[in-house]
Amino acid sequence: MERMFKQSHITVILSSGIYTASLSSFVVGFVMIAIVVSSYRYGIDPDNIAAPLIATFSDFITLIMLIGVGMLMLHIYIHKLYILNIAVLICLFCTTPFLAYYAAKEPRTRSILRDGWFAVTAAIIVGCCSGLLLQSAIVVFPGIAALHPLIAGLAGNRVSVQSSRLATALHLSEYSLGRLPAGTTIWTFLNPLRFLCLRRKR
Repeated sequence: MERMFKQSHITVILSSGIYTASLSSFVVGFVMIAIVVSSYRYGIDPDNIAAPLIATFSDFITLIMLIGVGMLMLHIYIHKLYILNIAVLICLFCTTPFLAYYAAKEPRTRSILRDGWFAVTAAIIVGCCSGLLLQSAIVVFPGIAALHPLIAGLAGNRVSVQSSRLATALHLSEYSLGRLPAGTTIWTFLNPLRFLCLRRKR
């Protein structure tokens, strides 16, 4: 059976993605704050648990929101309530400059607003490529979809903890951004043997 391509289908998909990304970012932000504050309250290092838990909760929450928002967008498409969808999109696009302006006024978020887009864009590109690879792998191995979150999560959670601890250590160090400790280069920290064979000073 030949599938028919309609422009309205793209509108439903894009609207669902935009709404889900906006809502999940708002909700996951509160979840992140709750996890970090709670772990600090009970004497647990947030670097050890925050990144894996936030990544897991964000995937779960985003998936639920995507299903719900997708059903809502499909309902709007069936009943031809296009004006509602257009109005919400206009509100989102109009509030974006104001949010960026207030974020730029705060010194602690100005650097994130300026430098954080590279990591977000790279993550989007890598995620799209991994999705295409997963789609092609499902044809050959149908059961891999159920194991993919577990396989990808094991390595991702371990690396997220290590990167979080390393980022915190660099942030709290006496060296400013753009400077490395004396006698070291970038390859010193990229060498995995350094972390495996490093001895603690007594």
